[in-house]
Amino acid sequence: MHLVNCAVTIAPWTLPGPIGAYLACGGDWRAAVLNIILIVISVVLYYPFFKMYDKELLEEEKAKEAIEG
Repeated sequence: MHLVNCAVTIAPWTLPGPIGAYLACGGDWRAAVLNIILIVISVVLYYPFFKMYDKELLEEEKAKEAIEG
């Protein structure tokens, strides 16, 4: 769809995602925006699974606490 320029260089892996995308695409600000949007989508998708796992661990902790005293 050509919404973002193609990568023209390899950015150092230690850079934060949006900055690395910006530099890798030759200074295309849309690459940084796309990277931020993808991070937000990832957080939204993973959050329910994180909460389920956290709830499971909390229940295990409460069960151990009830057994121990």
